[in-house]
Amino acid sequence: LEFFTYVAGDFKGDVKLKLANAAEETGIPCSAIRARDLMKIARANNSQSDLRELLSTSELVSSNEI
Repeated sequence: LEFFTYVAGDFKGDVKLKLANAAEETGIPCSAIRARDLMKIARANNSQSDLRELLSTSELVSSNEI
């Protein structure tokens, strides 16, 4: 597994800390993205390598980053 991404309508609490803890425990980068932002990114013309790079950051990702 190269990375994993949590997709949800919204996130509560310290998401960055939770992602960092999950990545540390598993050794696998993990990111989180709101479903709305994922839809915006999916509608944009982005390469697969750009999306993989974005989602493997161990951060809370937003559509503003594309």
